[in-house]
Amino acid sequence: MADLKFEREVRTPYSEAYLVMEQERQVGRVDIHFAAEMVHVAVSVDESLTQETVQQIIDTVDEDMSIPKMGSKTGRSRRPSMM
Repeated sequence: MADLKFEREVRTPYSEAYLVMEQERQVGRVDIHFAAEMVHVAVSVDESLTQETVQQIIDTVDEDMSIPKMGSKTGRSRRPSMM
């Protein structure tokens, strides 16, 4: 399992962006965009990453970045807690 860190690059009311770092090297980027009833996530990765590492990034986004629960009054359940 790769030792990945997610560093928040930017946060606005409707989007967030994270750099995916492995040691001191950027190996990817995650962009999250919050729409009225949908959340769009784009993941870009370095072509040198293994399929297992790419899956690790996807799993982390799914599990740890707390995509908002639809139907809440604010449209967001909580903000991503990764850093």
